[in-house]
Amino acid sequence: MFAEHANELSAYGINYIEALDRFDGDEAFFEHLMMRFAEDNSCAALHLAIFTEDAGSVYRAAHALKGVAGTLCCSELYACASRVADSARAGDLATSAAGLNDLDQAYDRVLKAIRRFAG
Repeated sequence: MFAEHANELSAYGINYIEALDRFDGDEAFFEHLMMRFAEDNSCAALHLAIFTEDAGSVYRAAHALKGVAGTLCCSELYACASRVADSARAGDLATSAAGLNDLDQAYDRVLKAIRRFAG
């Protein structure tokens, strides 16, 4: 369960205290959403959009990932997705593509936390 590891989650870029506040203390709901996030395909869609050089699709995928990361208080992933979305919205796919490495690392940290701490 995440509650027992609240302090450790920050090393994975997850602000558990803020998330629990956002979900009115409903840890089960937060954990449910984290498990659903692990099944989300926004990151894969983002990679495909970068590969096909489709700025609109890059923006939509990065914006979706940013929204989920923000809702779940995954602060590092949120910041990375924001940078990719902002550069895609400006039509700067080179900057969006350059931001993928940091985004992927933040995304992987969140997934590792889910695998490690979810009940």
